[in-house]
Amino acid sequence: MEPTPAETPLLFPPAAPKKERRVFGLGARLTILVLSGLLCISVITTYISIRQLRDALSAGAREMARTMGQIVGISSAYQGFFDIDNRLLEQYVNFAAEQPNILYAVITGPRGEIIQTGLTSGQVARLLEGEPPYPEEQVHQEEHDIVLDSPVGKIGRIYLGISRREIAAIESGLIRLQLYLTGAITAVFLLLLWGIIHSVTRPLARLTEKTREMGEGILDRPLAITGRDEVGRLAESIEIMRDNLYRKIQTIALLGRVAHDFNAVLDLEEVIEATRNELQAFPLWPWYELGVTLIGRGGKLYPKDQFVYYHVVPETGPEGSRYSIFSLPGTLVAEAVARKEPISRDIPAGLTASRDGFSLYLQDRDISSSVTIPLLVKGKALGMLYAGFRDRSGRTPEIQVICQNLADELARAIEGIYLLYDLRQSLSALKDAHQQLKGLDNLKSEFISSVSHELRTPLVSMTGYLHMMLDEKLGEITDLQREGLEVSVKSLERLTNLIEKMLFFSSQQKERELDLSEFAISDLLEHCARMMRTVAEAEQIEIKTSTEEPLPLARADEDKIIQVLINLVDNAIKFSPEGGVIELRAQKSPDSKMIEVMVIDQGKGIPAGEQEKIFEKFWQGERNEGDRRKGLGLGLALVKKILDQHGGTVSVSSRPGEGTTITFTIPIAPGGDRQ
Repeated sequence: MEPTPAETPLLFPPAAPKKERRVFGLGARLTILVLSGLLCISVITTYISIRQLRDALSAGAREMARTMGQIVGISSAYQGFFDIDNRLLEQYVNFAAEQPNILYAVITGPRGEIIQTGLTSGQVARLLEGEPPYPEEQVHQEEHDIVLDSPVGKIGRIYLGISRREIAAIESGLIRLQLYLTGAITAVFLLLLWGIIHSVTRPLARLTEKTREMGEGILDRPLAITGRDEVGRLAESIEIMRDNLYRKIQTIALLGRVAHDFNAVLDLEEVIEATRNELQAFPLWPWYELGVTLIGRGGKLYPKDQFVYYHVVPETGPEGSRYSIFSLPGTLVAEAVARKEPISRDIPAGLTASRDGFSLYLQDRDISSSVTIPLLVKGKALGMLYAGFRDRSGRTPEIQVICQNLADELARAIEGIYLLYDLRQSLSALKDAHQQLKGLDNLKSEFISSVSHELRTPLVSMTGYLHMMLDEKLGEITDLQREGLEVSVKSLERLTNLIEKMLFFSSQQKERELDLSEFAISDLLEHCARMMRTVAEAEQIEIKTSTEEPLPLARADEDKIIQVLINLVDNAIKFSPEGGVIELRAQKSPDSKMIEVMVIDQGKGIPAGEQEKIFEKFWQGERNEGDRRKGLGLGLALVKKILDQHGGTVSVSSRPGEGTTITFTIPIAPGGDRQ
């Protein structure tokens, strides 16, 4: 039992589909990459901003201390703060202590006097001893000498305590503000980034899907192209490639189907119908007008000055006919056939000026461009393929190539149909001739049969009387009379033999069945040699026999085999020279299944071109000077017919001037005794 399709093993089994592992797409990876870079930049800039902020606060505190020291020094120089009045100096100290983030302010004079705000006495004592009045994690202290120009020099020292908590609060506020700004900027940037990435990844995803479809053979779905960037140009290139592949595959499929259809049709109408069906199913052609023109091949029905235009698209002409007949001279068809090359024009040549029937037909179709391809077979134009359009499609190379290939297929198909038509015509004529020859052959056979039967009656009477005269039953005869009577008897026997041969072939009755028996072929050869020796000696020809020992018995119709040998020996005597030798030889065939009998003469031989014809009825070779007599050409034909009945064969081997050997085979008796 044959396996079902599902059980049939595949030579190349399809690979198992790979599971898709899509953790992150291209857009997600790009987003993570950009966001990571943005966060790194934000952290670095925030850290740098905090460091700069702290440095700025420290520098501001130092600058404040230095500035206040300069102000106090200048005021002391001009107003004598330290010597006259400390109230204004206290105002400066209070003003400094009231500044944001300032916990205390202390000024020491040249004589150790202290003006301070924000410290207790114990804290002031620690400050004068060089220790900070607050823990360092709470307060940042700035010190600055109050110096006047020379020769006065240093007149005091100023101390400012800046709260680290306030600095931290300011830092936190600035950091929050920076984080808010960074977050807002990041959000806006991410939105822009998502839009940009989406505009790239979405077309790439469509391109990926389209290439997958193309790999699966789905080519009839166009790819939407958006944008003029690199991705858009890539999509445009892929769309061009898809369209070209789709068109080429559809074209190859069309031509393949057309070639297949044409190989299966035997009629011109079927060719036109197959072409119409394929073109109507072809999705890429702007069909408007297409037809096949065939020039007449001669005769009353198909004169050579006319052509038939078969309507393919549309299916019928203006009158609703499947084909139209036009006069050939002066038409576009005549030009295409004469040039034997494709013609592509926006307006067919002579269409607007010509008034022939075909041009008038094309004018009614309102055609703007056309392609005409001659149907050529071995340089001979059978007609033309015409394609007309209402646009400039006829100018495109793709359309021209398809038309050319279609015309080549049509030309081959039509040539095959023509050959088949001619073959049918020749076969019909041959059948008619065969019937006529058969009638003549029957008439000839009837004539021969009638004449032969009419001749046998007087020949029998003549033979009987001649034998009676030889036996001297009608009186005594002289030696000279006996010699003449013997020649007459031999001539009558030869004539009777010829008549018997003609009757054999002219007989319309059923052949009688073979009378098979087993006999020794050596005895048969000796018997035939004795029968023909008198005739051979009259021509000074010797007959010899030889038999391979031991040789099995033969199984055949003995009388018919004798008839075969007599005909072959008689034929050899006719063409053997005086003093020649005829040998009758018998042996087993190489496969030991048959007995081969050879009749070998030393005659003039048979030319190679005539050796296959000698077994045909009534065939005779050319008569050369020196040939003693000719027969009717029935002897060897009779030999072949008898041997065919026995299932044997007959063949000839001869070379001009070296004699002829005719070999025939007869069956061996199954289990026959050896001679």
